[in-house]
Amino acid sequence: MESPTSTAVAVPALCFDACKEVLASRSAFYMTLAGLYFAPLDQAQIDSMTEGDLFAYAGEEGLLGEGFNDMARYLRKRNSGTKQLLAIDYTASFGGAELWKGRSAMPVSSLFLSDSGLLYHGSRDQVYAAYRRQALDLRKDAHLPEDHLAFEFEFISILSQRAAAALEAGDAAQAIENLRLSREFIESHIIPWFRELAKLAALLVKTRFYKGVMKITEGYMLFDLGMIDDLIEEISGACPPVAQSAAVGTQAAAADGVRSAAANGVKATTTGGQAEAVGTQPAASVPEGGTAIRTTSTCMMGSDGK
Repeated sequence: MESPTSTAVAVPALCFDACKEVLASRSAFYMTLAGLYFAPLDQAQIDSMTEGDLFAYAGEEGLLGEGFNDMARYLRKRNSGTKQLLAIDYTASFGGAELWKGRSAMPVSSLFLSDSGLLYHGSRDQVYAAYRRQALDLRKDAHLPEDHLAFEFEFISILSQRAAAALEAGDAAQAIENLRLSREFIESHIIPWFRELAKLAALLVKTRFYKGVMKITEGYMLFDLGMIDDLIEEISGACPPVAQSAAVGTQAAAADGVRSAAANGVKATTTGGQAEAVGTQPAASVPEGGTAIRTTSTCMMGSDGK
């Protein structure tokens, strides 16, 4: 949604190209994370991640490097039973099949932030309101709360795509607005509960793979908050090209390496204000008068494109 005071500011071509590349990689990585939390991996996804050589990214410092190392070492020993073991681990922990002292590690904010500790309470309403302010909604067949981490990551991915589209149109102010919305959403709706989720999940998760997933999630979010500030500064200053640091290169390469574990991105279409989703299942309706975009069937978020 465009800021009332937004005016189109021309963006130099070199700055545009560099920032657009970073925004595309950022969007892809958040969709990767969304896919990892949405459902157990299938065999094709496991094979593709293994072929993507996660060890190439294990040399990074901090949680990102540790997490990729954990995932790569687990998949290096894959066999005919790996898919089932990962599915069991996902279902027991993130699927909520097992509890630790009565608590579930489903990645849903209301379980950690609301006084009731129940689904569809408290923080769910705040997250839903954030989606609707951007004319976004879940498909009716999502069967998960709006504050599920997979949907929250898809939301951030879409905001990153919108920032890139704004740069494409030469509107620096709108690109910055989408980046600021991303930062606010991460800081307000994910960071406050993610570490508690990670601590609880560590007590339930059995495989090194999903322990690694938790590490790259936290590591990437912390990295991204700094990257958002850098992007805003670059765009605000009618920048020279964004410096391609080792960490920036890693986000692009890592997203490619595990991309098949996530959705394939969001594709533009126009359907008279009706959201469509790839696949056969119906999508939720969206406010009238907007432009719809197609979304993947992995995280199932519909939009009117505003």
